[in-house]
Amino acid sequence: MSFNRVLSGLFLLAICGPLLRQLSHEEVAPERARAEFRKLAELPAWPSGTTALGEYAADFDAWYSDHFGFRGQLLRWHNGLKWLGLGTSPAQSMVQGRDGWMFTTDSRSIAMYRGAIPFTLRELEDWRWSLEARKESLARHGIEYVFAIGPSKWEIYPEQMPARFTRMGPSRLEQLTAHLKRHSSVRIVDLRPDLMEAKAADGPGDLTYYPLGTHWTERGAMAAYRRLGQELAECVPAYRGQSTTNFQLVATDNPGDSWARRLYLEDVLVQKSFKYRRRAPGVAVEVAAPGTPPRTLRTEQANSELPRAVLLHDSFAEQMRHWLAEDFSHFSAYWRYEFDAERIVAERPDVVIQIWVGRALEFMPPTFMLQESKGILGELFASSDRTLLNMREGLGAAQEDSGLWRLPPFSAAPGERVLVHLRIQAKRKGTLVFLEEDPLHPGHGRIRLGILRLESGLNDLHAILDAMAPGMRMLVGSPVPVAAGDLAVRGLELREMPSR
Repeated sequence: MSFNRVLSGLFLLAICGPLLRQLSHEEVAPERARAEFRKLAELPAWPSGTTALGEYAADFDAWYSDHFGFRGQLLRWHNGLKWLGLGTSPAQSMVQGRDGWMFTTDSRSIAMYRGAIPFTLRELEDWRWSLEARKESLARHGIEYVFAIGPSKWEIYPEQMPARFTRMGPSRLEQLTAHLKRHSSVRIVDLRPDLMEAKAADGPGDLTYYPLGTHWTERGAMAAYRRLGQELAECVPAYRGQSTTNFQLVATDNPGDSWARRLYLEDVLVQKSFKYRRRAPGVAVEVAAPGTPPRTLRTEQANSELPRAVLLHDSFAEQMRHWLAEDFSHFSAYWRYEFDAERIVAERPDVVIQIWVGRALEFMPPTFMLQESKGILGELFASSDRTLLNMREGLGAAQEDSGLWRLPPFSAAPGERVLVHLRIQAKRKGTLVFLEEDPLHPGHGRIRLGILRLESGLNDLHAILDAMAPGMRMLVGSPVPVAAGDLAVRGLELREMPSR
């Protein structure tokens, strides 16, 4: 009997323990938010009416799930059991490779590694065409263009991938690099040989990519920087890069890029890193960049004989941009994928450098690069001599309460993209989508063809849309319900893509 009572008491303690913990001790929410790379749900206010009661229940559930007693410790035990005990990943966003290496699954990375989602010839040609259009647009202003892809970790360390992931064919990076080398004059910098050379010099704890992260280490970034410098010296004669002798590689206790914190196992999955320290102070001075996107870096230095540059990048060039800043008299680094041609030309650079993570070859359609390039799309639209649909007087009231217009049928070449010139009045900032649907089943199975950003006021926009399937109908409007009169289409013209 006493044993049953003890067992019952332990059961009640296990059930009530998290609640008692939550009531008696508030965990440090900011630390957990940083660990999970997201903002934790906040306690919702009590609903003011019955209509808001349903939303309150969902919001309260989200808050309680984020602030559950012993939540961090329970997650730690769960993750430790799976990662350390069973050799599996506790999260869908990652897989465990050999020797405890972590590989992300984001952006269909595993399928890309296996070669299971190769580019079609059409997609390769779209990449070639988009990059060449950008190169030619800059060349008209006397600006060079250099494009590079930061290889995914599995491109350099395929032997660390789980054995169950067999390869079926080349990766998208392999395809694109080979295609552009054969068929294009765009300067695409293949960083893989230099990174493989850096890998050959790996030592204990001193690797080219982080085992527990997704990025290259500073030694890997330096190898990429040096290779990029070779390309820059060829197209910009005044360019003078830095030697590795200008730096000292120093071991640190900083984990670098590690997802161990996300698993609440940072004290168990220990990763140290090596950092490059300058032997002499840098001379580039960071200056204010008003009106620029967040995380913009702008520097200047007195040596006016050095060239000027603009860098468009993502997280793979976070460290490299500080090294590049020392190589130019005026340097602006924009942490974004969009290409703002007017802003770039206004900076009067000698060269535009673009560096993307390898996963961008999955989540970044090549034509997206042109959506921010009004001049390129405007020129492309003007060069087309076949109009598919022209509604000079605009469109009347939307046919749907959500704010979507169904366009009249038009005949486009099968499998060919469509160019758009649109004038639309918007009461506030937002987005505009182009969709296709089966006219026999309106409202069902809609597929997005393109998306545009809207500013408050009159927008004069050009766009390029994905090809429509035969027999489908096009719609245009807001992706979310808007009030009547919030959007007014003043003019719309569709043209066929010119031959290229």
